Amino acid sequence: ESAITQAIVEAERPFHCSPGDIEEVREALLECMWEDVGIVRDGTGLARAEGRLSELDSTLMSVGMASQQRAYNLTWHDWLNLSNLILVSRAIQSSAAHREESLGAHYRADFPDHRPAADSVYVTVRFDGSFRLDQQPVRFSRVRPGQSLLAC
Repeated sequence: ESAITQAIVEAERPFHCSPGDIEEVREALLECMWEDVGIVRDGTGLARAEGRLSELDSTLMSVGMASQQRAYNLTWHDWLNLSNLILVSRAIQSSAAHREESLGAHYRADFPDHRPAADSVYVTVRFDGSFRLDQQPVRFSRVRPGQSLLAC
């Protein structure tokens, strides 16, 4: 029950803050993710993004809405969506910083080498107030690296 109460308090936060412009926060989020957590990334940019994402989260938490209506309040929906976008962006940044290799299309300029495919891992992220990251080996249950589904 306390988790539900806490979720309601968090969701209603913008009703208790002075009105502001969440579009500035959204644009700053897009810029941060593109510049520092994009396809080509490095440890310096990822560390910068960690700080910037924390700032954006704090900024959003202080931005309210002009309308106090709860029914059909699209600004409230936008605020909730942006809050979730920041949370997911923080998870992506944490996971990217945890990986010390290049993987697929995501290239770590400071770790350009790829792990052998047979040693592939998933990075799992859990959030309970802070992010907890772990690595799990990929189980190749259908096709193993170096094998093909196509018969020659």
